[in-house]
Amino acid sequence: GFLAGALAGLMTRSKTVGMVAGVEIPPVRRFRQGYDAGVKYVCPPCQVLGVYLDSFVDPARGKTAALSQIDEGADVIFGGGGTTGSGAILGATQAGAWAIGVDQDEFMTTFHNGAAPGARKLLSSAMKRVDSAVYGAIKTALDGTFTGGTQVFDASNDGIGLAPFHAAEQAVPEPVRDRLQEIMAGLKAGTVKTNVVR
Repeated sequence: GFLAGALAGLMTRSKTVGMVAGVEIPPVRRFRQGYDAGVKYVCPPCQVLGVYLDSFVDPARGKTAALSQIDEGADVIFGGGGTTGSGAILGATQAGAWAIGVDQDEFMTTFHNGAAPGARKLLSSAMKRVDSAVYGAIKTALDGTFTGGTQVFDASNDGIGLAPFHAAEQAVPEPVRDRLQEIMAGLKAGTVKTNVVR
């Protein structure tokens, strides 16, 4: 969420960004807190609009919420709530705003590898790097060092990241890319703090 917020805060021109979140449960609250913190980290004067919807599977309501935030001045929308969030980013991009997806690379899924209308306005997606987690588990099993238990994946072990910019590549200036790399390195090293409590 923090990286998505930083990207939104660096790309906004209106200094107002939005987030359409799913059900207000602890992990979604943390995602939203991270997004808010990331925006403020790079753009202290920015206003962050946000809403929780009581469903992860209602793209029509997600779209309506995103369009409402655009009407309030938001020019970047983060959709963090399953297909509800996907509806938000589809609606936002098709209305001409920037959007950021979540969990997986939504350029490939929601935007059908760029074939869906609005794909050029999808900046990136805040990814949970399940590929890194699975690879790590398989590697330890093959090495004979696998142990059961809870593992936390975050920036320090490449458990999170941003998807490629894809069709928005040319629209993301070099200073924005550099700042995002700097923030990711800081998150990885522990020198940048999100202040989101687990």
